[in-house]
Amino acid sequence: MIATKPRITWFTNNHEHSTHYIKFGLMQMAEAGEIVLREVPVVAAGALLPSELVHHPYRRLVVLLVENGSRRKLVAIDGEDSPFQLSNVIEYVDLYFTCTYAPCFYESRTFEFALPWQTESELSHYRQLQFEITERYGHHFHKVRPSAPMGPNLDVWQEHPNLLRRRWHNLRHKIRSALTPWTDWRPQYQRFQKRWNQILDLRHQPILYDVVLKDSLWGWPRHRIELHRELAQLAANGAAICSELNYRQAFAYELGDHAAPDPDLFPMVSGGDIGADYEAMLAASRLGVFATGFHYGWRNIVTFAWALGLKTLQDPFLYTFLFDPAPFYQSLGAEGWQNLGQIICAARLETSAERQCRWILYDKEAAPQRLSALLLDEVSR
Repeated sequence: MIATKPRITWFTNNHEHSTHYIKFGLMQMAEAGEIVLREVPVVAAGALLPSELVHHPYRRLVVLLVENGSRRKLVAIDGEDSPFQLSNVIEYVDLYFTCTYAPCFYESRTFEFALPWQTESELSHYRQLQFEITERYGHHFHKVRPSAPMGPNLDVWQEHPNLLRRRWHNLRHKIRSALTPWTDWRPQYQRFQKRWNQILDLRHQPILYDVVLKDSLWGWPRHRIELHRELAQLAANGAAICSELNYRQAFAYELGDHAAPDPDLFPMVSGGDIGADYEAMLAASRLGVFATGFHYGWRNIVTFAWALGLKTLQDPFLYTFLFDPAPFYQSLGAEGWQNLGQIICAARLETSAERQCRWILYDKEAAPQRLSALLLDEVSR
């Protein structure tokens, strides 16, 4: 009996960027002949999906159809930065992978997200949200599985083909559209691969800075302001720091009972100019420092730092992933940012070999193809 390859249909949408790391891994698996990968715009899915999923307003979320022999499962991959943003897509799928899988949220259903610096006025909004989500979707929680943190931003490569090549691409697209509903995913795969190679090249930047951080004022502003004040103090005392905190108007629930920040105080800038190539400067840093909170919203920049071999300092989080992130980060302690100077001093003692060991481990445990294979293994159970 000839074994058939798993067939994955990726229903693409215009706001799936937070899931591209897994998509890239699936593309690599397809190129290696391990799976068959098809892509179709979700709006053209027709009978392949429930109508609720065809017309859903997707936000950092994508749906896949995984077929293996006679087995057929609908799978969602959620790239949102908080379990408090769980999508109603969970009602229509067999499995729901999320990068913010918190056992306390989905298993014990208790609120354990509070951080040492937070007051009840900052937490009450989220306590209520968890209660409402559990009431509405709790009977679907058995579908939820850990995924991986949002990977480094991948679809950033801008190409400007000449007129002849552009016309050829347009003609090929028209012919393909007339013959099949499937999208040709290989041009995007090539962009992903170029971007991934660029990230790998950045691993070899010479170390020039202690900390580089370009930030915006969101998600518990007073905590983020305290970080940048500490960075400013360390920079004034001679640390090699470049930091920038830009203003963003906070929501009331982010402030709690605390006063709103004064827009005139921003941007808060310390050390030298960050300039246009933030990523290259981060790659030339000893330590990545990120205020995340239980909102998790490190977006892509923390995993970008992990892929480079940087160790990061960030708020403790309660999430479970497809791999163990412990070797790549250090949790902020109860003393807050006041211990940052000592942590920077420890980072200065690290050798290039220690940093290299981390990126080798990252490639083994958290590279795109590895995580996509683990995800499909979970689907096949």
